Amino acid sequence: MRARIVSAMVALAAAQMASAPLKTIDSDLNPSENKSVAVYKTTPEGELKIHLYFPKDWKPADRRPGIVFFFGGGFVNGAPRQFTTKAEYLATRGMVAASAEYRVKNMHHTGPEKCIEDAKSAVRWLRVNARRLGIDPERVLAGGGSARRNRRRIYRVQHNLRAGRRG
Repeated sequence: MRARIVSAMVALAAAQMASAPLKTIDSDLNPSENKSVAVYKTTPEGELKIHLYFPKDWKPADRRPGIVFFFGGGFVNGAPRQFTTKAEYLATRGMVAASAEYRVKNMHHTGPEKCIEDAKSAVRWLRVNARRLGIDPERVLAGGGSARRNRRRIYRVQHNLRAGRRG
């Protein structure tokens, strides 16, 4: 188990160093019906978009909390629309909400390491562009869906670490 954790950490570190540059917002956002879509990253497999949802009284000068959702699908499939309803709701409650695309096996022929790399990139993109998005970069949350099996694995590792076991 320890070897797997170390291998995963090395893979994540390598993925982070090899990550594609983030796109910046070059012009003012003009959300239509409190929504906007932006490209946050260009990868060898194509552009990745982030769907943004703003409160009705939103202004770029705001410093609101932000949240980004990542769809479930076990790193194999899925789409950002899974969290449209939740993102729209949180925008009505005053948050700037987002739902990000990321590379998945069925569409991009990539593994879980690229999914994780893209999720990190989406959060970094929100923080880098916080001034134009009206977000407080210190108050950015992430959430989403996950495959049941992956959640169990994460729980098992966390539980074992808390209990002082290695695997």
